[in-house]
Amino acid sequence: MGFGHIHVHTEYSLLDGAGRIKEVLERAKELGQSFIAITDHGSMSGLYLAQKIGKEIGIKVLMGCEFYYQRENDGENGHLIVIAKSQKGLENMLKMMEFAYVDNFYKKPRITWDILQKYSSDLIVTSACLASTINQHIMKGEIHEAKEWARKFKSVFGNDFYLEIQPNSIPEQLIANQTIVRIAKEVDCKIIAANDIHYVLKSDAFAHEVLLALQINKKMSDEKRWRFDTQDFWLKSYEEMCSTFTGVSPEDVRVACENTQEIADKCNAEFIKGHYLPSFYDVPEGESERSLLVKHTIEGARREGISKDKEFMHEVQNEIDVIDRNGYSGYFLIVGDYVNTARRNGVIVGDGRGSGAGSKVAWLTEITKIPPHHYDLLFERFLADGRQPDSIESSVIEICHVKFGERLVSGVHL
Repeated sequence: MGFGHIHVHTEYSLLDGAGRIKEVLERAKELGQSFIAITDHGSMSGLYLAQKIGKEIGIKVLMGCEFYYQRENDGENGHLIVIAKSQKGLENMLKMMEFAYVDNFYKKPRITWDILQKYSSDLIVTSACLASTINQHIMKGEIHEAKEWARKFKSVFGNDFYLEIQPNSIPEQLIANQTIVRIAKEVDCKIIAANDIHYVLKSDAFAHEVLLALQINKKMSDEKRWRFDTQDFWLKSYEEMCSTFTGVSPEDVRVACENTQEIADKCNAEFIKGHYLPSFYDVPEGESERSLLVKHTIEGARREGISKDKEFMHEVQNEIDVIDRNGYSGYFLIVGDYVNTARRNGVIVGDGRGSGAGSKVAWLTEITKIPPHHYDLLFERFLADGRQPDSIESSVIEICHVKFGERLVSGVHL
């Protein structure tokens, strides 16, 4: 059985993770670990890059996230590790992330128990660090409640729920580890060993401390500033994992380390090129994204009085063919939806800049306000077959000052 880290923060855990993805993966590979999970705080932004680098250097990347979790016991933001087993699981994680940022943001993007249940299919969940619901109950001496929550998670995730123990010198962690091992046996739940990695090498601990000081806008000379209570969060080898556990039997440590391989064997989620292109959320029955884009474009041509210009409309048709052939009809509809909603609600939006302004379709659907044919702007500089477009959003939205509380975009369904 092998061992790999399943609780890892990279630079995408902003001002909290000090390890760059490539450095993290290369170090794991150097230590002979065949897999690693990327579980950044409240973010899945680094997963595609991690997958790409992982394939290049030959290490399996598990698609994960340490979600901020609205704890039931005190309402504070707890932590919960979630890892996708399949494409369905990855899609469910994205839906939970949308909910966390759009519907339940309070200090951090948070999920809830109800949302976790709703999107529980094809996911692995672990109890995470001392900030988790279960560990917080343990810290308060509420062992019965901690045990009940372990049963509650197991009732939803079955054998895909694991209790996490960690090898660090925080006194509370020792108590948590010993209690977790007992609870695991009582509720028939497997344990896993995780190190809550925040930097690559042991010598990086000070640099990480500087990063935390930046996060809270404090000077290093401020003795009262927030910092980690230990310097144990580097990317450890299997031998280092075993030697830095205290208060847990060697046999329990061995089993907990080997159980990480079981998680890796269950997980085969990855991003498929083109598969996660956004779809427009409000396509009427009998329509398609392409037909709806054509409809909006023709309306724009009539509004501008050029719908009878055969040469111009032929060029527009060619643009639509390229846009749709490459899967970006929904992309144009989504951007057009929030740009025009912003304008209607008095939000300042730029007229257009960069290569996106070369699209006649973008102009006719009022994404941009610059007629490209007046300035000989080329659509092909923006998008062509076999090449991803420059970002149309950055080409359009120069200033966006929200002046009201309502949501601008009515919704994007993944």
